[in-house]
Formats: sequence, C-alpha cells, structure tokens
Amino acid sequence: PEQAFAPLADVTPPLLPFRDATTHGCRYKMTIPDVLQGVHTARTLGWFDFKTFDLEQYERMATPEEGFLTWVVPGKLLAFAGPRSHNVDSNNHAVLRPEDLVPKFKDQGISKVIRLNEPC
Repeated sequence: PEQAFAPLADVTPPLLPFRDATTHGCRYKMTIPDVLQGVHTARTLGWFDFKTFDLEQYERMATPEEGFLTWVVPGKLLAFAGPRSHNVDSNNHAVLRPEDLVPKFKDQGISKVIRLNEPC
C-alpha cells in the first residue's frame, strides 16, 4: 500500500479524504492510503481478486433499484441501503421497502439480516 501511494504522496494541494455524498455530517475520513490498505487486506484474505472481480455484477447490484447491495465479505457479509416504509423518499427518489429486499436477499443466498442503523 505504501509503495502504491508513493507517487501521490507529494501532490499539491494534498488529496482530500473521502466525503460521503449525504447531507449529514461526515463521521470519518477515509484516505487513499486507507483504501489501498483495505484492498491489500481483502486480497490477502482472498476476499478480492482483480482477475475474477465481476464489474458488471458490482455495478448492477450497487444501483438504487437493487438496494445498493455490496458484498463486504463475499458470500458472508452484504451491505445495503436501509429500507424505507414507502417506495419513494422525501426527495421523490425511488427506495426499497423491506418486502422489496427479501427476493434480492434470497437471490444472493442470504437467510439472516441484522439491522445496524435506525428503524424506518
């Protein structure tokens, strides 16, 4: 990771940390070295392989219509956008309800869901 970041280390102005696109305050700062370390760790653990990564599947699953599904640990831990009680949010964007997510979870072989954010 350090060697991969070396060509960018002295960029001026310095590269800013990742900022979530939400209107809420950002609770963390994710830097390029953080991302490079994460990719290195994922490769070391066998969770990510550039040769077998399916970009089309990733891009399809990471859409609002699919619930922003993203494998964190392939076949074990799937992150997704929290469901809403209605199929349109306050900004008139399409969102998924719990009953919309169930078939998507079943398609991925998921049988248990643990909610870590506020209920809808």
